[in-house]
Amino acid sequence: MIYSLLSKDSLRMLHDEIRKALDSDDESINANSEPRYGVRLDDIYKKHIASLEEQLGNQGMAYDKIVVRNENVFSVVTPFEFFQHQEIKRILDEEDKASDDSLKLHNVRGNSDWKKQADEFESYLDRLKYPYTKIQW
Repeated sequence: MIYSLLSKDSLRMLHDEIRKALDSDDESINANSEPRYGVRLDDIYKKHIASLEEQLGNQGMAYDKIVVRNENVFSVVTPFEFFQHQEIKRILDEEDKASDDSLKLHNVRGNSDWKKQADEFESYLDRLKYPYTKIQW
């Protein structure tokens, strides 16, 4: 998005809506439910906020800085990638226990796509600093 092309009203509206989404997420977390917008979980929001606030400053507009911290988010929210990773790990564990190759329906160890996908999930979870157990290949 080219923020310099937006009107002052548009910049203000976008900034205010992100603040509302963050407040809504915080209310959900405090109520022990999953946040609706995931502002604290998504780096895209942080980049969007930084760009918006830079342009607000360039336009000489006063604004309250939005501070996005990730603390205590994961006591309530579990990333979808964690569940996908756990499913690959579960299937791999089952196949490792199977004595007959015909019982290894997914051939997780024999297909490099599975490892590639698991590695991508692990990389994402590492960036989030989300706790999980790495798959031993």
